[in-house]
Amino acid sequence: STGDKRIVMLAAEWCGYCEKLRKDFELADVRYTLIDVDTEQGQRAMAAVGARGVPVTIVGQDIVYGYNPDQIKDKLAPLGYRL
Repeated sequence: STGDKRIVMLAAEWCGYCEKLRKDFELADVRYTLIDVDTEQGQRAMAAVGARGVPVTIVGQDIVYGYNPDQIKDKLAPLGYRL
C-alpha cells in the first residue's frame, strides 16, 4: 500500500524504458520513490504487485505496468503533475 498520493516506480538500471520514465518524471518534477528490482526489496515489491517486467508505476492504489505515458499521466493529473 502506497497511500493515496505516494508514487513509487519499480525499475532497473539496465531498462531503457525505466530511464525514459525517470527523465519524464524529472522534467515534470514528480516526487517519487524509486525501487531497484535487482535488489531484495525490489523483488519483494515486484512479487507484491504481480509484476513480471519493468517499469511498474504505483500511484496511490493504482498500478501501471510497463511504459504507458498516457495512463501514467491520467493517474498523476489529480495530484497536480503534468507529465
